[in-house]
Amino acid sequence: MRDSHDTGNLFVNHDFLRGHQTIALWTDQEVGYALAKHWTMDFSDDRGSASMEFLVAAIGLLVPVVALTVTTSEITSATFAATVSARQGVRAFTLADSVQSGHTAIANITNLAITDHGLSDADWRIELDCAGRSCRQRGSLVSLAVSIDVPLRFIPALPGIDIAPSVTVSRSATARVSTTSVNR
Repeated sequence: MRDSHDTGNLFVNHDFLRGHQTIALWTDQEVGYALAKHWTMDFSDDRGSASMEFLVAAIGLLVPVVALTVTTSEITSATFAATVSARQGVRAFTLADSVQSGHTAIANITNLAITDHGLSDADWRIELDCAGRSCRQRGSLVSLAVSIDVPLRFIPALPGIDIAPSVTVSRSATARVSTTSVNR
């Protein structure tokens, strides 16, 4: 829309995508409208790309978060299993009839706790320490340390290193051999 008394301005618009040039005679009011339209965002050309962008971003963010959650859960399970194994294992050892049956009870309890916490493929070690005395003497202190190696499944091994990445969780417990037991 142009008034007869308006003096038009000559604008040259070169469209690089289509490879042609247009020359237009616009009034100041039309120029303002064209610039305002040019600088505002027009989303009418987005033909389904938002859903694709969302899927790429969601997968890119969701996979590491799930891997971190699973890894943290396995480490927490190993912590619980080691705590239960150490506490119950040292109690079973102090109440056992012999050193051999005490070691068997510790191994059974540790194996059961690790299996119950879903860590059947984890390596574990136990260390039994009797404070300077015989482990079966009344009143002696018995310490049990349980260590569980938790494999980190979602962390890749580094090139040139043959050892798979893992975290070692250790817990210990101490108990006194009963002084009033009828078996001793």
